[in-house]
Amino acid sequence: MLRITASSPALRLQWIACCQLLFAGCVSIPPPSTHAPTQAPQQRASGGWLDKTFRGRVAQHQPASGFRLVSAGIEGLLLRIELIDKAQSSLDLQYYIFRCDDTGRLVQQALLRAADRGVHVRIITDDGETVAGDEKLLLLAAHPQIEVRVFNPFEYRGHNGALRALDFLFHKSRLDYRMHNKLLVADGSIAITGGRNIGDQYFQVNPESQFGDDDILVAGPMVERLATEFAEYWNSPSTVDANELARYHDAQARLTRYREELSAPHPLLKAYAEQFDQRLKSDEPLRSIVADDSQLTWAEAVLLYDSPEKRRIKRGERFGRLMYHPIEEKIAATNSEPSAKSR
Repeated sequence: MLRITASSPALRLQWIACCQLLFAGCVSIPPPSTHAPTQAPQQRASGGWLDKTFRGRVAQHQPASGFRLVSAGIEGLLLRIELIDKAQSSLDLQYYIFRCDDTGRLVQQALLRAADRGVHVRIITDDGETVAGDEKLLLLAAHPQIEVRVFNPFEYRGHNGALRALDFLFHKSRLDYRMHNKLLVADGSIAITGGRNIGDQYFQVNPESQFGDDDILVAGPMVERLATEFAEYWNSPSTVDANELARYHDAQARLTRYREELSAPHPLLKAYAEQFDQRLKSDEPLRSIVADDSQLTWAEAVLLYDSPEKRRIKRGERFGRLMYHPIEEKIAATNSEPSAKSR
């Protein structure tokens, strides 16, 4: 049996770590009762470019929604920037990971351009896998048109791995539940969802590390259902206003300096620079999707997602949804598979 006395170096080290966790970059997470006032989900921007562009097709294919698979990472980045630049009323973004690397900064620049012309921007990001630099996203909340909320944040706000692990150890029952959703809704009319986060690896511009995820561009009734999902997370007591986590002195001045940082060169995009700029100027790939209805597959679909308070649902404290139940039921009900010829 190992006996630790008051003079034990291991015990002293634990006390030092605890004190550091308490005083080095910690914040007090506000309880649900003090959550910032909520607001209704963003409505479709009737008369906006995106709404007018897809309205006829949506009406023609009701009640189906239009879908387009986007496998190439650089196309996923282009589509996001083009939709952000076309938005005239609202932008809702929800991402498990939102890096402040080269591609993340391009997206943030586009969001600031949208906010500058009066678009209301709302961002939800998770706090589970943030790295040094990602906290700069919270600076965008200093813009009067941008709101940022963090899902289930750590109390320790620094980047020391040991202290972060210690925070997780002390609060495992809360921090073990994360938000893996990936979503962008523009003007309540068009959405991008799927498996791709915001970052160089996900847009496949990092030559050393890339993830093979897919996006789905969505038009039609499903967009409203996705917007409702966003609103449920936005209004959840598990999301905390960025201003509660990053109490910057003179936030406006910090945002001004951050704008200058965002405009710096993006080294990883040099290999794509000419093609990237040309496609952006020609509105590709969005222009081709708008011009050719065959680029969208129209079908009825079901949206499944976990409720934001899923840890409470698992404990049986309240009614809610866990997506694996309906998926399990669908799998159990399957009694045939496509023939080899029809695959």
